[in-house]
Amino acid sequence: MAVSDAGRADWRYGRILPLASRSRAFGRAASALVAWSELRRDPERAAVATGRIASALGVSPGAALGIYRDALRSEAREEADAAWFMAHEDRIPAAFARSGARLDPGPAILATLHFGSPVLGFLHLSRLPGARLAIVARPLDDSNPMPRAKREWARRKVAWTERVSGRSFLSIDPGSVARARAHLLDGGRLFTPVDVPGDVSARRARVRLFGGVAEVSGGIEILSRLTRSAIQPLVTYPRGNGFAFWYGRRIEPGEGVEPLAEAFAELEGIVRERPGEWWMWPYLDLRPNGRVGAENAAGPGHGPNS
Repeated sequence: MAVSDAGRADWRYGRILPLASRSRAFGRAASALVAWSELRRDPERAAVATGRIASALGVSPGAALGIYRDALRSEAREEADAAWFMAHEDRIPAAFARSGARLDPGPAILATLHFGSPVLGFLHLSRLPGARLAIVARPLDDSNPMPRAKREWARRKVAWTERVSGRSFLSIDPGSVARARAHLLDGGRLFTPVDVPGDVSARRARVRLFGGVAEVSGGIEILSRLTRSAIQPLVTYPRGNGFAFWYGRRIEPGEGVEPLAEAFAELEGIVRERPGEWWMWPYLDLRPNGRVGAENAAGPGHGPNS
């Protein structure tokens, strides 16, 4: 008998993650099981993802399927690691002791991906001296199409992240966007994923990616231009029992600079290097051609991930 999406979410978030909070070894093993389950659950999504991977990276269908399985496992491992560190938060500094974390001087937008371990990376960076780092994310209200069990888990994770970092999440409503702008103008930093698909955003931008064109949320470009803040591409990924940071070229604002396009040019490099850490293969459409640039790129009231 087929198991419903709600039933799978209950299994993943109600049974697996509580056990992962007790053992990182269990969490890693369970992540492989979750990846296998997700592959079987949605063969259509797997076909879309493997087709995009094969085209983007020039690999065989079999290799593309392996990369997609790794991406599913990466996302599940991030959840398992978060569950474990939520129960053992005193272990976070040791896990990042050799991570290569740094924050360059000045206001900046830390542009990351749904890749590796973004939330744990944010937590570590937020605790560095003088960080003044705020995170921007899509709200977890009833408009977010997550199953109930996943949404409840995500809300607990957000509450924990806010407590440990000492900062509330910034959402995508006009008030949050105004606070994000003021934070940057006051010399602070923002941390946000930039690979949010454009179809959930009122402000969109087209960027070149893997030889094609992807439509993403364009709010980050607006904030960068309005506040003249640099964009720093970076990702966090697991390395052994700990984590490491990768940094791309810092993109300073200026005449003729296309900050979001240049950020994606940097980020493409790390996705090519570690494609099994990027979770967005099924969700970010890569079209073979088309113009690039922003749509509806002016006007108040829209945020980076709106």
